[in-house]
Parts: sequence; structure tokens; C-alpha cells
Amino acid sequence: MKSHLLLAPMLCVTLIGCSFSQPDPGHVHAEEQGEGTAQDLQVNRLLQSELTGVTGREVVVGHVTVQPNVTLPWHWHPGEEFAYMLDGSITLTLKDQPALICKKGDAVKVPYKYVHTAVAGEHGAEILVFRVNELGQPERILVE
Repeated sequence: MKSHLLLAPMLCVTLIGCSFSQPDPGHVHAEEQGEGTAQDLQVNRLLQSELTGVTGREVVVGHVTVQPNVTLPWHWHPGEEFAYMLDGSITLTLKDQPALICKKGDAVKVPYKYVHTAVAGEHGAEILVFRVNELGQPERILVE
């Protein structure tokens, strides 16, 4: 498994090992997040839990499916994002940084509040995302 220090948070999901309580499962569709259509991007929130011993922080874990050749809008997260590529590929671009191609088996990190975008490859992408967010903040903020 490769680790790319600067590009992990792209996938809009956060990877962190802690003890969590199970959230209400459900799909967060792209149109609810201002990111296109539900067919382009699906986020299945697997877990959402306040961190014990860390005031004002929560962990969100999700399974993200991005359809082939879909470009996500420029955005940032109120937390750090860690992503593990389950299948397919994406090209992750952090503002003012060179693009990084992430494929099955790669792990990446997107730094706290770092503006970024991603483009799914020709076969789309499935990503396991872990994010450590500021408690009570939206999962992503779009940049115009």
C-alpha cells in the first residue's frame, strides 16, 4: 500500500482507528452536498462519532463511489481527510500542487482545510474515507 503524504484527504472520507458509536446509516447524495447528481457521487456514511478525549472533534467514515470521468468541484473539509482506494482510480489535485493519480490500494491524506478537487478515472472509483472534522460543521465546503 502506498502512502502519499499530501493527498490523503481528497476522498472526502476520514480513516482513523478509535472506538466509535454507530450513527444512523444512510446515503448522502451529491445533490444534497451541492456536487452534481446522485448518479455522479454517492457517499454511504458508515460511522459518525464524537472523539473521546478530543474536544470539538468527530470522526466520519464513509464509502464513496464516484462514477467514471466525474470531476468533483473544488472544495475543502473542516478537518483532515484520509482515503484508501478500494477500486478504480482518481486524479487528486490540491490547490497549487501537482496532480496525483491514486489507484486501488493507495492511501492518501488531504490536509486540514486544504482546497482540492478530484477526477474519477475511466472506470470510476470506490474509496473508503475517514475524516476528523470540527464537531457540528458540514462535511465539505464548496469553493467558487
